[in-house]
Amino acid sequence: MTGLLAVDGAGVMVEDAQGDLRFLAASDDHIGEIEQLQVETGEGPCVTAHATGQAVTIDDLTAVDWLPRFAPRALDHGMHAVYSFPMRVDDTKVGALNLYRFEPGRFADDVEHAAQLLADLGTSYILSVDAAQRTTRLASQLQHALDSRVVIEQAKGKLSGEWSVTTSEAFERMRRYARNHQRRLHDVATDIVDGRMHARQLTADESGQPAGDALP
Repeated sequence: MTGLLAVDGAGVMVEDAQGDLRFLAASDDHIGEIEQLQVETGEGPCVTAHATGQAVTIDDLTAVDWLPRFAPRALDHGMHAVYSFPMRVDDTKVGALNLYRFEPGRFADDVEHAAQLLADLGTSYILSVDAAQRTTRLASQLQHALDSRVVIEQAKGKLSGEWSVTTSEAFERMRRYARNHQRRLHDVATDIVDGRMHARQLTADESGQPAGDALP
């Protein structure tokens, strides 16, 4: 990327779940340190580009007076020009692509256009990865809920047969036992299905009698 855009370094900052910017990647450790400066100081072209959705170009940091905390420290790191391009789609903010030069000077218009295209490509990639991760998490949660429901239904059927009651009554008695013993309904159902717990134990518990030592 740095060779393509004729810059000395590049970095990417992204928004975390709390809405704060965090460092994601840089072309080298030196650039990574400058990226972190924007996180530490809470100001910088990246912070502004991310907040406004507009590209920020600083051709010469020595002439900048609106970044009193970031500019001097970036200059200490040898950087004189910084360019930040927002990474966002509509109202969805993702982060910003940041480009650095050791020497002052402005980008040519075609280079700025290419940089924003790269930022847009990065945005699409990050959003697609995030969507895939969310889909995977949702699928896992749904599968867990389905598995839990299957076990509970199996336990209801088993208790219903042993007690000669409806499955609804069996469910209520199983749920009451779980609540009284501060246990998850799924765990109680699993013990019943696996044979570690029996209908007589729930019955004994309801009558106030000892449930025996077969309880896990």
